[in-house]
Amino acid sequence: MKRCEGERQPTRIINLDKFPDNDEKLQSLFESLDKTKTGELLKDWGEISYWPAERIERGDWTPAIWKSLELAEAAAQFTECELPTLEELGISSTLTTPILTVHFKRSEPNFPGSFPIIKSKSADSQTTIQSQPDEWWIHKQ
Repeated sequence: MKRCEGERQPTRIINLDKFPDNDEKLQSLFESLDKTKTGELLKDWGEISYWPAERIERGDWTPAIWKSLELAEAAAQFTECELPTLEELGISSTLTTPILTVHFKRSEPNFPGSFPIIKSKSADSQTTIQSQPDEWWIHKQ
């Protein structure tokens, strides 16, 4: 980071896909950083993007999370949307199961049109987040 006088320049964000593990690779990375102003770094090191200083001042470091600047911009726009709360929509998170059973029925993983769900778990008992669904459901039609 550099301190600047006057108008603040966009922050340069460097997202690496790999880390150098020896001096030769470190030199290759620095050469790529010197030669690349924005976009993909040479030799598949990662990507360089720029984020407006105003957003950084507000605490928005989205490009440090998303490698793709397009995803970072989309995520930033999404967070600026004012979405209604469940209460404002007249929905209760405690009524999920009754609503689900009115319109849907249990199914099997490979059945056409079925979709996975993850059941609610207590925060105290939740120790990991897994990508395996608890159940499969399908619309009753």
